[in-house]
Amino acid sequence: MPKSYSLDLRERILKSHEEGVPVEDLVLQYSVSRSAIYSYLKQHRETGTIAPKKRQSGRKLKLAPHEQLIRQLVGGVRPLIESIRNGMEKFDFVEVMACPGGCIGGGGQPIVASANAVQTRQLRINALYQRDVGKEIRLSYDNPQVKAVYDEFLGQPLGEKAKKLLHMERK
Repeated sequence: MPKSYSLDLRERILKSHEEGVPVEDLVLQYSVSRSAIYSYLKQHRETGTIAPKKRQSGRKLKLAPHEQLIRQLVGGVRPLIESIRNGMEKFDFVEVMACPGGCIGGGGQPIVASANAVQTRQLRINALYQRDVGKEIRLSYDNPQVKAVYDEFLGQPLGEKAKKLLHMERK
């Protein structure tokens, strides 16, 4: 079950709503679902509080049988993050490639704050794949511009300069 939004965020949402900000604007401003906002408003009306409710324990986690595999797949991320925090590594951006549908919904992609976000994402995935099928150049190593960068600057793919500039190896 996802973690509850903080009381601070809930209070800011409630205050903005009391100041007359429409729910649709709150959804976009705070990146919270419409249903969550209505739930907070109802809870405040009925109880006078918007504090997160106590969670029920004992629910069976759907991914529990796959925990070992998941930990194995993303296990290398924590040491990298720690080395960045400790100042041993410096990166401007880190993206973990762990998207089952590919990276169409990954970092740097538009965030859809709507009730039909899953449908919108699926439409986007379908459109991108349909567009890709009709393209003359579908693989990066067949792209003349990529080839030119290697020919004029990087040298051989996986060569020394390309590895140094484009790849990272964890030890």
